[in-house]
Amino acid sequence: MRWSPCHDEDTIAAPSGINHTPDRSRLTRHQERSFIKRRARLYQAPPPTKPIMHIDHIALWTSNLDRCKQFYVSYFGAVPGSGYANPKKGFASCFLSFTDGARIEVMTTTMLDPIVMAPGAQRMGLTHFAISLGSERGVDELTQRLKEDGHPVLDGPRRTGDGYYESVVLDPDGNRIEITA
Repeated sequence: MRWSPCHDEDTIAAPSGINHTPDRSRLTRHQERSFIKRRARLYQAPPPTKPIMHIDHIALWTSNLDRCKQFYVSYFGAVPGSGYANPKKGFASCFLSFTDGARIEVMTTTMLDPIVMAPGAQRMGLTHFAISLGSERGVDELTQRLKEDGHPVLDGPRRTGDGYYESVVLDPDGNRIEITA
């Protein structure tokens, strides 16, 4: 049953459109609470419509789209999208989605010549991104797995000065990834 506000605060409109004031002395305690809650909701201001700002995705150039996709799928549980290609512009990409909504776009090009940095190079601008696993044990286990599979582990696992438990590894294209608890 849908109720709507009327001019008189104690008057409610029934679905038939006939206004009436219920005899509240005859209502059970549960019905009374329900009536009060409904009336409060009717006069409540709508929630603010200001959009919530968030980072939608980061994008990484790669020399091998399939290798890069497989890395993030195998080690971080990313789900690859269907991919996009524009042969005219020599461009191909794929979005990798994570369970919390974060995404990485991995991209290749034949028309541009992205600067290749030494693996793990510290540079101005984006220097790393972090993926949280939610536990120290998760950090330890994934770091060990990456190491055993031949991926460079630059640091950790360790507790940092700002309180993170993390390790720093490189993806196949030399991008630094902090794996955090």
